[in-house]
Amino acid sequence: VWHSTKRGTVENELILGSYAKSKLDNFSEDELNAFDMILQESDPDIFKWLTKKGEEPPAEFLSSHPSIPLLISDLREHV
Repeated sequence: VWHSTKRGTVENELILGSYAKSKLDNFSEDELNAFDMILQESDPDIFKWLTKKGEEPPAEFLSSHPSIPLLISDLREHV
């Protein structure tokens, strides 16, 4: 949870932090790994992906873990 609330932008801290607080307790280890992979991406990219104000995540990133597309979709609904 801490890593999702200490980002480079306030917007991502609010989005990712509130999502983590409400969801992470119920995540499987696989989902936690995928969420961590998302957190490793740059703040501007994450913000664009989640708010749909830019490009979609690269196909190679989406296919790098089976849970990433589902988490991105769930995060978008959380926004």
